[in-house]
Amino acid sequence: MRWLPFVLGLLLLTKPDGGRIWIVDNQVVAVLALPGVGAAPTAVATLNGTFFVRERPETVAEQLGWRR
Repeated sequence: MRWLPFVLGLLLLTKPDGGRIWIVDNQVVAVLALPGVGAAPTAVATLNGTFFVRERPETVAEQLGWRR
């Protein structure tokens, strides 16, 4: 496998089971709040699927550099 000649931006987030998950920042298309879900109050939609994480939506958006 050939590696890209540049470093991609990565987000380090926490899965509902406490494990770590790395997501490439330019693959994120939406950050959704899931109130009442418990251990995973946020869904991060990417080009490759949706991931449920423990961080709050505002925290994920801040890590991505998104502004209101």
